[in-house]
Amino acid sequence: MKPQYQEAASPAAREQIEALLAKGTASARAECQDLAWSYGLDLPAPPTPVSDRLAALKAAGDMREINRLYTVSGANFEAEQEQRNVVRWTAMRKWASEPSREETAAADMKRAHDAAREAEIEARAQRALAEHHRATLERYRARARKEIEASK
Repeated sequence: MKPQYQEAASPAAREQIEALLAKGTASARAECQDLAWSYGLDLPAPPTPVSDRLAALKAAGDMREINRLYTVSGANFEAEQEQRNVVRWTAMRKWASEPSREETAAADMKRAHDAAREAEIEARAQRALAEHHRATLERYRARARKEIEASK
C-alpha cells in the first residue's frame, strides 16, 4: 500500500494537496487525487456529500428540491464527478495493493533460483541413480559370468 499523504508527503506537496482538499468540490478532489498519486501517495476515501444528499432526497420523494439542486447548483455534475472519484479511488486502491515491478521481479528471480536449484538436485539424483544402476548391473553381470563358468 502507498503511504497516506499526511505521513509521507513533503511540506510543499502536503500544502498543495490540502489546498485542493479545502476547495471541497469533486473536481478539486479529482485534481487532488491525481497530484497525490503522482507523488506516490494515497488519500482517504473521497467524500460524497452531494450524492448522499441527492440519494436522501430521492428516498424522501422530494423531486422539487432535487430539480432545484440540479438547475441552480449543477448538483448532477457534482454528483457524477463524486462517483467518478470514488471509482478512480477504488481502482487505485486495487492497483496499489498489487505488487510493484521490483517485488514482482524479486519474486520471479526467487522462483527462477528455486527452479534452478531443484533442477540441479534432480540432475544429481539422476546421476547418483544412474551410477547405482551401473554398479548393480556390473554386479549382476559378474554373478552371471560366475554362474555360466560354473555350469561349464
